[in-house]
Amino acid sequence: MRIRGHAFKSFATALAKLEGDRAIDSMLARLPAAVAEAWRADRIASAAWYPVEWYVAVHRALDAATHKGIPLAYAIGRETARVDFGGALRFFSLTLAPHAIATRAPAAWALFYDAGQITVSGARQGHVVVEIEGCAGFDGRVWADITGASVGILEAAGAADVVARTLAGGGIAGHLRIELSWK
Repeated sequence: MRIRGHAFKSFATALAKLEGDRAIDSMLARLPAAVAEAWRADRIASAAWYPVEWYVAVHRALDAATHKGIPLAYAIGRETARVDFGGALRFFSLTLAPHAIATRAPAAWALFYDAGQITVSGARQGHVVVEIEGCAGFDGRVWADITGASVGILEAAGAADVVARTLAGGGIAGHLRIELSWK
């Protein structure tokens, strides 16, 4: 499974905003050499594909550096959605209601990942259930990032008081089922 370089770029922007440059430096010191070298040399291209293991390693290194685990991974995902949907993908959040954006999750997923499938059910104003399958190698931090991004996307579309509840999966499972509700 591969992930677009754009995810790393958004991650860096969100991390700098949330934790500052020291957190980035500390994370880089804990990354596998190939990932750290690519990051430092700015060789991670937004449109290129990279092994999803690199993204998992970024989350693990950040956790080792900050000891903030799942809550920081969630916050980063939420902030990356705000960055992305306030910039390059803003037209989605301006033209569609939150539940309509949720129904387009499979297309959005394909922008960032080259494998895995999303199923959206129960999409109506104030509610949606999202199931993601086929993501072997993800860990709880990556799932928290994705959950946070889901919340951030809905917020960018005008949803308020968004609550995400894990129904199944997460952790080291290759799947996640979440229920999102909002006002």
